Amino acid sequence: MASTAWMKNKDDRTVALAEYQRLRALTAREVAEVMQPMLGSDNAALKSAAHRLYNGVTPREGYEEGENHEAENTLILDYALLLNDRFGPSPRRQYIDKYADSEEAEKREVAEVMSRYRFTLLRPVRSRKGFGVKCVDLLAQQEMVLVDVAGSEHFHEGCGEVYATGLLPFCDPSWNCFMDTGALMTIPDIFRPNDVAQLLVDLEVTRRQPLVLAENEQPKLAAVAFKLAYEAQTLSQMRYR
Repeated sequence: MASTAWMKNKDDRTVALAEYQRLRALTAREVAEVMQPMLGSDNAALKSAAHRLYNGVTPREGYEEGENHEAENTLILDYALLLNDRFGPSPRRQYIDKYADSEEAEKREVAEVMSRYRFTLLRPVRSRKGFGVKCVDLLAQQEMVLVDVAGSEHFHEGCGEVYATGLLPFCDPSWNCFMDTGALMTIPDIFRPNDVAQLLVDLEVTRRQPLVLAENEQPKLAAVAFKLAYEAQTLSQMRYR
C-alpha cells in the first residue's frame, strides 16, 4: 500500500527531488521539441482547445473575443497538448504510440511516464517547505505527494483551495509521488464527499470512487475545473512551469 510517510525522511526527499529535476527537464524538452510541433502550424488544435474550455463559461466583465490572459493561454496549450482529441489523438497520445518501443531510452521513458498521466483534483493537506505538498486525491481517495518546490513555499494550511492539474508519477510507486505537468489551477474547495459524487454524475462517469478517470473522461473534468477557476477569478494564481 502506498504511503506518504517517507516524505519525513530527508534522504528520501533528496532522492525524489533529484529525480523530479531530471524528469522535469527531460519531459519539458520532449514537449517543446516533439509534442508541440504535432499541434501543426494552422492553430486549429489551439482554437479547438480554447473552444472546449470556454464553452459554457460566463465571460468576465469587459471581456473581448480573442482576448486571453497569459494564464488562460498556458492552460489552452496544456489542454491541447495533453487532452484534446478533437482532431484525433492528442500530441501526448501520438508521442506514446510513436516512442513506446523506441530504441532511444529517454524517449521510451517519457512515453511510459506520459502513458500514466492523469488529470484530477487534489486537496492540499500539509507542506514540506522547499520540497512539495502532501495532498489527497479527491477522486482516487488516496494520499499522495506532489513534488512542487514553488508550491510548497506558497501553501497555507486551511487555505480552502483545491488543485486541478495533470499528474505524472515518478520514483518508487510505493511512495505515491507525482509531479504536475506544468499548469496547476487553484479553485475554491467546494467539494464535500457528496459533491464529488455528483460531479462524477455530471461528467457521466458511472463508476464509483475511488477511481482514476478514463482517458476520454479527463478532458471533461479539465473543462469543468477551468470554468470554476475562471468564474472564481483564481486563474491569476495559476502556477506554470
